[in-house]
Amino acid sequence: MADISIGTLMMAIQAVNKEVFRLEALLQAGDLDDEADVQELLFSYEETADELKALYIEKQKFAVNYPDYDSL
Repeated sequence: MADISIGTLMMAIQAVNKEVFRLEALLQAGDLDDEADVQELLFSYEETADELKALYIEKQKFAVNYPDYDSL
């Protein structure tokens, strides 16, 4: 597994979280022709967010000047 910097990880978390919020907003707006596809995509992004969170929390223990996960 390639090592990823905590800064890069932080940016990836922010990007994934932004997409999760966008997909949730689409689903809440309703009237989607492809609602099942959007739900499946949202699930994939949520799984990815969980993996990134676990990795960030582990790396953050050894990093200086990086915010807690909940501050991202």
